[in-house]
Amino acid sequence: MARRAHLAGRYLRTVALLRPEQAVARVRLRAQRAMPMYFPITSRRIVDALARPVLRSGGHARWPASFVPFDARLGEVWPRATDLADGHFTLLGTTRHLGEPADWAQHDAPLLWRYHLHYWDWAWSFALHPEREWARAEFDRLHRSWHRATTFGRGPAWSPYVVSLRIWSWCGLLGSLADDALASALTTDLAEHGAFLRLHLETDVGGNHLLKNIKALLGIAVAFDDAAARKRWTAHLLREIERQVLPDGGHVERAPAYHCQVLADLDDLAGLLDSAGERVPDELTAARLRMRSWLDDILAPDGTVPMTNDGYPVPPAAVGVLLPHQARTRSVRNPDRPAGTGLALFSDSGLAVLRAGPWRVLADVGLPCPDDLPAHAHADSLSFLLWYDGTPVLVDKGTSTYAPGATRTAERATAAHNTVVVDEADSTEVWGAFRAGRRARVTFGPVRHDEAADRLSLTAMHNGYRWMTGRPDHLRTWTMDPSSLLVVDRIAGGHRHRVDVLFHLAAGWQAKYDEAGVIIERNTAPGPFRLTTCFDAHRDERVRLGRWRIWTDTLAVGWQRQIPAVVVAYTVTAELPLELHTRLTAVESTDV
Repeated sequence: MARRAHLAGRYLRTVALLRPEQAVARVRLRAQRAMPMYFPITSRRIVDALARPVLRSGGHARWPASFVPFDARLGEVWPRATDLADGHFTLLGTTRHLGEPADWAQHDAPLLWRYHLHYWDWAWSFALHPEREWARAEFDRLHRSWHRATTFGRGPAWSPYVVSLRIWSWCGLLGSLADDALASALTTDLAEHGAFLRLHLETDVGGNHLLKNIKALLGIAVAFDDAAARKRWTAHLLREIERQVLPDGGHVERAPAYHCQVLADLDDLAGLLDSAGERVPDELTAARLRMRSWLDDILAPDGTVPMTNDGYPVPPAAVGVLLPHQARTRSVRNPDRPAGTGLALFSDSGLAVLRAGPWRVLADVGLPCPDDLPAHAHADSLSFLLWYDGTPVLVDKGTSTYAPGATRTAERATAAHNTVVVDEADSTEVWGAFRAGRRARVTFGPVRHDEAADRLSLTAMHNGYRWMTGRPDHLRTWTMDPSSLLVVDRIAGGHRHRVDVLFHLAAGWQAKYDEAGVIIERNTAPGPFRLTTCFDAHRDERVRLGRWRIWTDTLAVGWQRQIPAVVVAYTVTAELPLELHTRLTAVESTDV
């Protein structure tokens, strides 16, 4: 009974933050998704009727020849065309063989892999292949095979998000890979796909999914030279830009990997409209500029995209297309800016970049997710990533799967991040694969910059544990100067609680105990570093009862890819309020 009450409460806390229209859309879309299974003929007739006016004008769908989409500029990211022709598809780093006849269902493959199979973006490998006639023939063969093997409206191939990506891929590939017969077939496909998607807009989810839907429908409007549809879907796009692109340039889902996807989508749409002779709306141009500046500022020193919240590593080729100057310089972000102490605070998206001498911190000081879209949230309030001389030192555990289960739960948990865990609970109530109930709320404290001492500090607080006995709050202050990083954690409230301060080491780092705390080191520079609890700073004898712990866990480095990595934690059980001071300093190897 108690478990049922807990589950019911969690569910209510999850749906309470959704907009009413989202709940209505979810019911509608589930009913519509069931129709092709129970009423296949009626479903097909509805889509055919909606597609017929689009096809009535005659001719083939075409994009302007001058438009080069983002996917066409990624090159080596795609599987080799010869492997695809042999039925070997390497997607998300995992290779599977379709067999003969081709098994497009791949029922034993993870769902995300099947989604990628039906995106058809991998077919850019054929468009970029030098043997054009061979590539066209193989593309045609695979297209016919796919048609024979899939059922309209059913299965992963017809998820609205997947349909959106396939529309965009086929629109882009049609000009370079289709002869007249295939162009006619693809034109019909695109009209039917567009009709299906118009009925299945993901207004229940919103976010990057809805943007992908709009992008696909605007792409079809240009391909069929439909001025009214172009105007309609451009208006939809601008409404979503206002909702999703925050004033500071971040994306509303607060996941840098998805920020890159959305920026690529907006770049594509601006390029397509411009190539079609349409005026690119000022709002679209301004959003792209803000998003590009935000991405440039939060990039890691080595030019990679930080993995906070959900997301898989963004390929360097993609970063190079989004930020061309990064590809040219192949060096630390903004190399023309003078080194020194400084802070960039993105208060809308909830990230802060602090730098002092060789130290660089990316701090998570915002909401875990928008209220109406918890899918990619982690319970990571007041976590941070750390680099020293451009080398990663502290990282999040990362994301290796979206499948529900123990791994997904562990990677979203507070314990997977460099922050404070109270009583082994999560600061945000993440559950399932993409849900979150109770959410932590973050408020900012003072920001101080002592120029004379070359010292910088940032304070923030979250209330994600306030539901517990004693109503704990977590307040954290980062203080940096060129010699060290000091992290002060104050857990306010009352009652007796267990407190863990966690530090996840980047790949290649090891840890060992020493008399002052913990030494972390690796075989190559930089390092070693000493991680200590500073008793003299607060003179709280209870802290002396705590202990350092070291263990090996896993670090996600891609989809279904994990490697061993070391975690260090300081653990103490005491009455609240409690204050912990942890300092990280570089030490001479002779001192170790």
